[in-house]
Amino acid sequence: MPRARARLLLATVLLLPGCRTAEPPARSRADTPGGARTDTAAAAAATCGVTSRYALGDSGVGALRVGAPLAAVRAACRVVRDTTGPGAEGMPERVALVDVGAAAVAATIVHDSVWRLSVTDSLLRTADSLGVGTPLG
Repeated sequence: MPRARARLLLATVLLLPGCRTAEPPARSRADTPGGARTDTAAAAAATCGVTSRYALGDSGVGALRVGAPLAAVRAACRVVRDTTGPGAEGMPERVALVDVGAAAVAATIVHDSVWRLSVTDSLLRTADSLGVGTPLG
């Protein structure tokens, strides 16, 4: 059953880019009052604060952290989908699919805060190079 969920999540992540609505064009320095840069915030939201593939830490991925309020995650990251569905124990749970740059991470939301993260993409690694599919022996 866990493999089926991982495949469904992967299929969802692969199909979602074709379903996006048109985004407004990026603003340049000349478009903002006083010439302030707005592309820095957009770049941070596009990657969720992830600066390298070794982004998995003990409490999260980039700006996506266990315990973080969903509003703070939305401010720092692009939330692709926020929905409710059957969880790991069979009970309904709220899950937000968060784009962290090269991959997407499913965040279980309880009381408007991140409760659990589910990483299914092998692109994300720890500082020790451990990730999804790493053989341990």
